[in-house]
Amino acid sequence: MSEVILNEEEKKNIELPFAKNTMIPTVCVNICDRSKPGFIVPVLNYSAAGNPINTQERFEENIFIPESFDKDKRIIAVKIKGNSMKDIGVNDESVVLVKTGTYFKSGIIGIVNLMDDQYEWGTTCKKIVYENGHYRLISLNGEKNYEDRIVKAEEIRYVGEVIGRYEGIYD
Repeated sequence: MSEVILNEEEKKNIELPFAKNTMIPTVCVNICDRSKPGFIVPVLNYSAAGNPINTQERFEENIFIPESFDKDKRIIAVKIKGNSMKDIGVNDESVVLVKTGTYFKSGIIGIVNLMDDQYEWGTTCKKIVYENGHYRLISLNGEKNYEDRIVKAEEIRYVGEVIGRYEGIYD
């Protein structure tokens, strides 16, 4: 995979719409209360929040999503491995809700598949910025200095936009 390392001056020119204290919305669902309309979403796979990991679709568990959160039912749930997106509340073992069937918008937090040098696909969660015919994948963890990754259009497949972090509660 082609990777470009930026110097500090180049990094300053990247617009980051997510401030360090901005969190993605948390969807808290009372696991014991199914009286509200909703639907079941299977939690699939793991996605890295760091270097892409090779994943195969596998079932982890089912979660209940209130209908008010997504009437279109185009949500998948993905369990995250790693802490490179910690600044927005996505930690190791977090379950994120991903809206599929959306068009890519530069600057979103998204799940993407990336091709490696052996032509295998790995999955990762990153802030994605489109610039100059390439995609910049940005980690959001101020405690560690992760390098941005630059990939060509043919090396990336967009899965969907992260629209929330799921949290099941017992109340």
